[in-house]
Amino acid sequence: MSPGVAAALWWVGRFLQAFAMWILLLDIFMAGPLGPAPNPFYIGVAMFIVGWFMVKQARVTPKD
Repeated sequence: MSPGVAAALWWVGRFLQAFAMWILLLDIFMAGPLGPAPNPFYIGVAMFIVGWFMVKQARVTPKD
């Protein structure tokens, strides 16, 4: 993987993680008496995990 692609992958992954955390926090703070809504919560968790894997892939690149 070229350094430019790895850097772009890292930035996109970090953006997804930050956006997912914002969704999760918003869902938790706007929760009513029944707790957070499941759909935004699941989407936030999935986005965070995808972002984490993208950052992990960008950092662990094999040396050719």
